Amino acid sequence: TQTEGNPLFVTETVRLFVQEGELTPENLASRESWSIRTPEGVREVIGRRLDKLSERTNAVLTDAAVIGRQFTLDELGAVAEDTSHDRLLDVIDEGLDARIIEEFPGEVGQYQFSHAVIQQTLGDELSLTRRVRVHARIAEALEQLYSHSLESHADTLAYHFEQAQTILGTEKMIHYSMVAGNSALDSAAVQSALSHFEVALAARGDDEIDAQKARILWGLARSQGAVLERVESQVAFDSMKLAFDYFDWVGDGDMATEIAGLQVGLQSGVKGGVELADRALKHAEPGSVEAGKILVMKAGAIWFEDRDAEAASAALDTVESIARANSDERLEMSALATRSAVADSPGRDGVIKRLGAAERALQLAAANSDPMAELRAGTFAAHWSLILGRPAEALAHSRQLFDAARRYANTGYSEVGSLAQAWAHIAIGDFDQADAVMKRLPEEIKSIILPAAASQMSADSLRGLESDYTGMFEAFRNLQETQGPSLGFAKISALRLEQNLPALVARDIVHDLIMRRRDRGIYMLNSIAEALDSVARQDKGFAEGAYQSLLEFKNLLIIVSTDRILGQLAQTLGETDGAVEHFEDALKFTRDNGLRPELAWSCSDYAELLLNRDAPGDREKATELQDEAIAITTKLGMNPLLERVLAQREMLRA
Repeated sequence: TQTEGNPLFVTETVRLFVQEGELTPENLASRESWSIRTPEGVREVIGRRLDKLSERTNAVLTDAAVIGRQFTLDELGAVAEDTSHDRLLDVIDEGLDARIIEEFPGEVGQYQFSHAVIQQTLGDELSLTRRVRVHARIAEALEQLYSHSLESHADTLAYHFEQAQTILGTEKMIHYSMVAGNSALDSAAVQSALSHFEVALAARGDDEIDAQKARILWGLARSQGAVLERVESQVAFDSMKLAFDYFDWVGDGDMATEIAGLQVGLQSGVKGGVELADRALKHAEPGSVEAGKILVMKAGAIWFEDRDAEAASAALDTVESIARANSDERLEMSALATRSAVADSPGRDGVIKRLGAAERALQLAAANSDPMAELRAGTFAAHWSLILGRPAEALAHSRQLFDAARRYANTGYSEVGSLAQAWAHIAIGDFDQADAVMKRLPEEIKSIILPAAASQMSADSLRGLESDYTGMFEAFRNLQETQGPSLGFAKISALRLEQNLPALVARDIVHDLIMRRRDRGIYMLNSIAEALDSVARQDKGFAEGAYQSLLEFKNLLIIVSTDRILGQLAQTLGETDGAVEHFEDALKFTRDNGLRPELAWSCSDYAELLLNRDAPGDREKATELQDEAIAITTKLGMNPLLERVLAQREMLRA
């Protein structure tokens, strides 16, 4: 990226890395950044080209280099005050002839340096003090040039005022950073917005909070909610709360209600939303759209903080009534997106209901712009589709989620969309596609413990590939309180690893992981994990409770087939006839939905039960099931299970 493919720059950069010992395997594995300095050989070549330019052209182009990689003739004219228009055109022509700069395609009067390293070389010739002074001159000149369109150029102005703050102070830097941040949010450039608000807040330092600082925090919260890892949602909520607290304290009800209706930080583990919503409702007219927005936030907080489905559902009922009374589809969409998370009905029916709410919200998204509601709904649509055993629908929803996240420049949800696709591919046994999806995730995301690590470990273990399970287990055990769903994924992935690579994993380590955080926040995932754990330990007492808990989740895919696990639990409890019924359900569910890995496991487990029972016809049916399992595992490369079935086949022959 930095060499832009220039052969000389590529060659000299690699040569420099080799000379400095940068390309060792150890350094490549640990290196976090590939920011590079310009090799001397390249600088010398560029220097010789610049030496051929006139002194005046060098001076003007140095100013242009401080403006940026791209610049306009008007900007250069505003900065080069002592240069006439004709002389400026001569400078441009000289730079074009020397191929130092080039005309920007399709834009009259706009230019760019032909290579970023040329801009960098010119800028490096300035001392730090001189560079700051040039930035100050550019900031003031551009502010005057764009006096009638300051908002559309706030990003550029914020940058130059920031670079010149030691001379010009921080007042204008903060102002333009806020304008640029809000503009970036309006255009969904949330990463840029986050940077602007962080700069503005840092400039305020430890100053007491006032209206300006509260507005900075408000913008920061919206940006953080869009780009931070989902496990850091408390950070975004805390920023929002600081802003809300100020406007609530000074009695600015309009700002307080607007902030409280942002839906920032609606994730598992985030604390404080219910209390904030109750305070905000005092500023809103009952039955108003503003009250509805706050109630959406309250409903989400009730669910994610307290898991009180009845209270959360009641609040959403009120919101939907308000939306209908005010003909506000956007408010309805927001309520539905939150309803898609709330388990107000048990078992499969409840999952179907939540999926319906998510899909209805996505339908409304076509005509109503609410990025966060659309992204939340997309997440749950993909999630519930997969749990219902509908991988094709899950893939469609996850791809739509990924596309929407890219459209809104939301890095957090683009990663969620990728992970949802990976899990769907794993469910149907398309491990190569799962790997391809995982490869597009940034390395820093895959290296931290989120469902990304669990997904990769789960896929690898099914194929018998040894991941860095030791480090993953340690990180799984150290998951913070806010990472409930991630811990649930980790638990089942750890069990998969133990099941497929038993020689590598100690049973007590897995059991310790399973028994952590047995909270309602990850109820379904916990139920599956505890059921599998009780089967592995042949703990009949624990299996009884796990069996009763899991009965409401029949005919679902909670990473694994719930019917298969019910069959294993019934077998552990000595209920052979009941186990047969559950395994038959598992076969039908996995066959009908193309869930090949789980179908292979169901065939294997069912065959083992039949061989142990050894009733008339059991051996023949077990053989048929083994044949099916062998065909699937051979095709998919599920070597651990294939070896297990082949060993089972040997027992049958004996």
